[in-house]
Amino acid sequence: MNESCPSDEELLAAATEDAGASQIRLHAADCEVCRRRIEQLRQEVGALRSFSRSPVALAELTEAPADPGATARPRHERIGRYVVVGELGSGGQADVYRVVDPELGRPLVLKLSRRAAPNDDVHRDAAIAEGRLLATLDHPGLLRVFDVGVFDGRPFLVLEYVTGRNLEQCYDGRRPSPGDAARLIGDVARVLAYAHGRGVVHGDVTPRNIMVDADGHTRLIDFGLARLESIWQDETGTVGGTPEFLPPELVATGGPRKHAGPSGDVFGLGATLYWLLTGRGPFAAPTVLESLEHARRGEVDFKPLRAAGVPHRLLRLCEQALAADPARRPTAADCAGWLRHWSARFTDMRRSTVAIIALLAALVLIETAGWLSNKPAVQSVPEILVIRNNEIVNLSNVLPLRTGDRVTVTFDVSPGEPVTTVWLDAAGQLRLLPTIRTTGEKLDDIKYPEANHPARVAPPEGTDMIFVCRGDPISEGELRACFTDLAPPALPDVVLLHLRRSQIEARGPLPPRSAAAAQVERVGEFMKQIDVRLRLHFEGVRGVAFPHRAADEDSDDDADD
Repeated sequence: MNESCPSDEELLAAATEDAGASQIRLHAADCEVCRRRIEQLRQEVGALRSFSRSPVALAELTEAPADPGATARPRHERIGRYVVVGELGSGGQADVYRVVDPELGRPLVLKLSRRAAPNDDVHRDAAIAEGRLLATLDHPGLLRVFDVGVFDGRPFLVLEYVTGRNLEQCYDGRRPSPGDAARLIGDVARVLAYAHGRGVVHGDVTPRNIMVDADGHTRLIDFGLARLESIWQDETGTVGGTPEFLPPELVATGGPRKHAGPSGDVFGLGATLYWLLTGRGPFAAPTVLESLEHARRGEVDFKPLRAAGVPHRLLRLCEQALAADPARRPTAADCAGWLRHWSARFTDMRRSTVAIIALLAALVLIETAGWLSNKPAVQSVPEILVIRNNEIVNLSNVLPLRTGDRVTVTFDVSPGEPVTTVWLDAAGQLRLLPTIRTTGEKLDDIKYPEANHPARVAPPEGTDMIFVCRGDPISEGELRACFTDLAPPALPDVVLLHLRRSQIEARGPLPPRSAAAAQVERVGEFMKQIDVRLRLHFEGVRGVAFPHRAADEDSDDDADD
């Protein structure tokens, strides 16, 4: 065998007719040495299968090394029912073995924890239940978990055997293109969205735990032992995970990884994207203590991303996924959807050289204009004027809005800044608002409706919201994907909410610690969730939420529009 030949681990997959070893078999067709080794491995697997039911000691098996430099026999010959045929490595968490299931003759990976489990039924039963939960996960982007058990007081997981390299190995000394990085992270985001939907959190999403298999498919690995160990790790346990990729909230708890949630996995997605694009983790520092301190403060330096020329929208996603506040991060499903659309656009753009040149020229002009003007973008919260009883008043003075009221919506933006305006009604239905722009020297005035006549408010009643999104327009499908089909929560009659810079401001009398205050908080969280999704696409978002009730029977505003 020479340096270009597959390893024994890869040849074992071919020997057991693994479906993922097609490339190995093609190589063996032209390599006599590998063909002989595959045949030898087939015989060994057959022997292991027969000896598993025999009293003859496994030590009597003669295992001819693949080459003179073959490693020594593993320290364990059998773990549970699994026969150990090689060592794959050892780390801080686990010893990793190549094993064969003697019942099926199938090559597998067994991870044996280096941490002993408490010797009591409660923790043992919890570990078994956790392993069974992991075994229910079935996604092409995951390594399947086939079994869980305890050996010599230490838990183990038995996993699908897949050949490949992790991202650290794939991109050692080189960086992927932004498009390739987005595709990889999009694949992992889809896996996480699947797992989160079933109540499972990974807890350590890093380049080392993402693999590209022999067929080029992205796999998220190492779901298992970290989750099992968290079951018996006490509340004073040390922080787990890789410091330069660690979510700030995990450092703040000072406790074990059991405190990790789905938003922590999203932080791992952003951190891995950051690493792919820059070659370093977001909290990289000379020492572990410095990395932990940066993580505790949530201090991420995004200048390397800008210096690397990362496309603006991809940079913005990375910034949001790495937000210090978990509530401001998008969900894994949001990331997956956005990256799918962005990757498709990026691929289409690369296919057209003319389009790329035009885009780059436009970006240069925009950046140059922004540098010369040195003026920040301006965007105000929408102001709603209500015509009721033939009087024009600000909505904040006549809450709640009534069915039949006539309204105009106005706001200011920087000159020439594109905006998208939407109205989310109480039933969760979305409506794009056609607006008219009046150009000014310092600000442009945007108004709805386009005509001079105010728009009459129609049912349903409940809580309505208007969002103004600053930035390039997106498709209607992408826009609707930012909103759920759920109706906004109920808002008290006397309160108006403003969304500005991802923060909620309540306007109106509101007794603290009251049921009404709890209602306002729920509506605010609802707006923030929409804000997170919209900011994946737009430069800035402003919004207003207001109560909408049935027409006032005493109203005499029946004039024609």
